[in-house]
Amino acid sequence: MNDIHIDADTKIRPIRSTDAQAFFELIDANRTYLKKWLTWLNSMSSTTAAERYIESRIRLADEKMGFCFLIFSKESIAGVIHLVDIDHANRKAMIGYWVGESFSGKGLATKATEVLLEFAAKELNLHRIEIRCAIGNKPSEAIAKKLSFLHEGVLRESEWLHDRFVDQNLYSKLI
Repeated sequence: MNDIHIDADTKIRPIRSTDAQAFFELIDANRTYLKKWLTWLNSMSSTTAAERYIESRIRLADEKMGFCFLIFSKESIAGVIHLVDIDHANRKAMIGYWVGESFSGKGLATKATEVLLEFAAKELNLHRIEIRCAIGNKPSEAIAKKLSFLHEGVLRESEWLHDRFVDQNLYSKLI
């Protein structure tokens, strides 16, 4: 799969095994910032862990069951966007994303989500896309709202966030 150029400075491309070091460094540099909303940070403790994660994402892509893309701003890795929990029978999936703190507020995740929606519709023939984000995660909520996702409700205590359960907003879009 090729790079998908969004504009002159922004692109997404499938994650590669050669990205492990830079991917881990972005996570590690943003660990405190990301920990507020991401459940998996403790498991991403080394470049080796990043390599294992990337290999699992590559296998999912080979099976067309999930796709993980790096978000680039200019030539720097800014974050990640992925299409997961793909259900081909029901033509639906979920989008998740994050960007490093120095890249937040620049519209990168919004632009990447728009492109991934197009990929999901045209390349995978999906019909429904969900975004789930913890109550209070205003940046993720803003992306869903800006892209006209419908707020369907709240999933009570649906995610374990480090030391407690949190409620999640459920947004969906038909594509």
